Amino acid sequence: MLDRVLTPETTLDDAAKCALVSMDSTMKSNLSVGPPLDLVVYEANSFQSDKVVCIDMQNPYYRMLHSSWGQKLREVFDSLDSPVWDDAVTATPLLTAEGARHKPLKKLSSPEEKLI
Repeated sequence: MLDRVLTPETTLDDAAKCALVSMDSTMKSNLSVGPPLDLVVYEANSFQSDKVVCIDMQNPYYRMLHSSWGQKLREVFDSLDSPVWDDAVTATPLLTAEGARHKPLKKLSSPEEKLI
């Protein structure tokens, strides 16, 4: 998330939003990460800030972000084409011609077989 969104031109408010979305995604996937979240935003070349907050699950902004991010992420996911596993015509094939650069791993058909 952070690597895909943040640039040197990103505003501090957008960077804070991105950090909170990233933490929300981490908390959703990793039960060992959870609230409260402490957020401090520093301006460049400053060691003082009035943007300090401790966020729990009752925080109105965090609740809005959590709900909206989950909903919007699902909408984007649902808009992506599903992979096509056969030879049907598609603009974005998952399976490519035999001349592909790499061959898939050998399919295992018994517990005794080895990949290598």
